Amino acid sequence: MKKQEGQSDLREELKQFEQLTEMTSKERKDLQEWVAEGNSVYSNPGNWAYESGCEMNFIDALRMEAEKGIEKSVEEGLPF
Repeated sequence: MKKQEGQSDLREELKQFEQLTEMTSKERKDLQEWVAEGNSVYSNPGNWAYESGCEMNFIDALRMEAEKGIEKSVEEGLPF
């Protein structure tokens, strides 16, 4: 019963986050998969944090990782 309650809370958190946050359809799909696995929208698999020390939400972390990938590609001379 506890797990169902937790999943319900996560789904409600996801619904609210989706209403407040602009994202691409790919980001939305990735976020929904993350939450379906039992994770909060306010966490991320890389445990990335803002400068304040608070953990980044999933979308901000996803975008930061994508940006780092682009920077790395530029540094290595790889095409995007």
